[in-house]
Amino acid sequence: PLQEHQREIEPTAERRDEKRRITLSGIHVIDVGQGDAIWIQTPWFVDRELESHNILVDAGPSGTVDDTGNGGSVVVSYMLEHGLSVGDPLDAVVITHAHEDHYGGLPTVLATFEAQGYIDPGYDGGSTGFIAARTEAEARGNAQAECQQFDDTCSAVVTGSDSGFFV
Repeated sequence: PLQEHQREIEPTAERRDEKRRITLSGIHVIDVGQGDAIWIQTPWFVDRELESHNILVDAGPSGTVDDTGNGGSVVVSYMLEHGLSVGDPLDAVVITHAHEDHYGGLPTVLATFEAQGYIDPGYDGGSTGFIAARTEAEARGNAQAECQQFDDTCSAVVTGSDSGFFV
């Protein structure tokens, strides 16, 4: 009876695969030095390609500002080392605000991965670099984003996304 019980609780291949799938999802806070870059991977259960989503929140600095490195290169290297391949889709790229240490690495990221959706707060703060990053995101991917600002809050509507993922 004890041996039968041990066989019942021994993980099956299906259970091991399920556990592996769950470990492939997560939140990665990528060290880009000055700035932010957060990669969110959603879990999948049957079909990784159809169910899992990759969301990048900010892309770090460009490296053109004093005492900063190229955050985009750091982000790309990290994502490639952790399972993505060149040309893979990013279901959403979210740039939180118009500071260079948040959007500066975006061109490097967009040269490596395909942005399916792009979201920003809609306020450019007069930053030509921020406007250029937005324009490049829309030109390289197949998505456009509209964001309307109301007082201290922002709601985003993503259009043109083929990924089936909307923020």
